[in-house]
Amino acid sequence: MVTTKWNHAMDHLVPSIKGFTGLFFRSPGFAIRLFLARLRYFATGGIKPVPTPERYVIESPSGLLCYWGFFVEHEGTRQEWVRALRTAANPVIVDVGANAGIFSHYLWTYNNKARFVMFEPMPRLAKKIQRWGELTGANYKLHNAAVSNRTGTATFYATSEEGDTAGSLDPAGNRAVKIETPLVTLDSVLAEEKEILILKIDVEGFEPDVLRGATETLRRSRFLLMEAHGDEALATLQSILGPEWLAERVGAADYFFLRQNDPCRNGR
Repeated sequence: MVTTKWNHAMDHLVPSIKGFTGLFFRSPGFAIRLFLARLRYFATGGIKPVPTPERYVIESPSGLLCYWGFFVEHEGTRQEWVRALRTAANPVIVDVGANAGIFSHYLWTYNNKARFVMFEPMPRLAKKIQRWGELTGANYKLHNAAVSNRTGTATFYATSEEGDTAGSLDPAGNRAVKIETPLVTLDSVLAEEKEILILKIDVEGFEPDVLRGATETLRRSRFLLMEAHGDEALATLQSILGPEWLAERVGAADYFFLRQNDPCRNGR
């Protein structure tokens, strides 16, 4: 575990230095507190709550790593969706596999008029999202459910009741915590949404099932951000989406999808 943590740190060294320098000049006090929290985590595996300037509270190791990834390294950030998000009047963001809500929070800092539709099956993580909404006043609707290609109920597996970034519908590994959760499709929930600016899906290998239950939703979505571990997983996603969607890697296993005819493509 220690080796994995330090390998992670070394792999992210260059973007971390660049991003931290910018953060330090914008907010030196917070930058130092965040850096010390990161050092504490890598040294001991623990973390104390860290309030952020934009009213989010980092409360877990996974939350710390995710916050650092978005706000320091700017993982997944592309000028196409940033420009569109900043200029849109009331954009709709769909966050599938919201976890503790850090991705939605990151987008909220670009446009606090955005409306968020969030899906998270873990009850304690759902409560963190609710707390985020109370602290920020963000416009959001939370579905305490898992997303797939069918509706009904399912068992969700995690390593702890606090939740983690590897929680999944797959029982494999050391996911000993079992939670019965409603199962929905995006098409069944988002039928009234006329236009979705950004659709983010991070469900630990079940992204294809989510897409298969989102045929109509995809037609109304402009930008996609999804996780794909390996070439085979990426090929599966592209086969479902079709040739009109172009993929670009924007993280270790994260991909940004843009339509070929989108006006933002190539800076147009």
